[in-house]
Amino acid sequence: MAVRALPGPLREQPIVVLLSMGLQLNVLLAVFNLFPLPPLDGSHIVEWGLPEGMGHRLMGVVAPYGGFILLALVMSGALWTVLSPVHGALVGLLWSLVR
Repeated sequence: MAVRALPGPLREQPIVVLLSMGLQLNVLLAVFNLFPLPPLDGSHIVEWGLPEGMGHRLMGVVAPYGGFILLALVMSGALWTVLSPVHGALVGLLWSLVR
């Protein structure tokens, strides 16, 4: 997907393909890590952003089940449905900076 942003002969170079895959993997991991479930860092952002202890109470309820919820979302493919547009937009933005 991302390599198409480069001119013809350059996009077929193995190093460009490797860098493209590395970029896409790093963006995917960053977006995945910001998902707001307790084993991931996004839960800390939600906990901090909610008013007056509400985030702490919410995470106290969700935290024991967060891993199971995350596993169910990954196995069902629902997580990819949510993360895919964000991943595509960020990769597209980064490749537009290369042009």
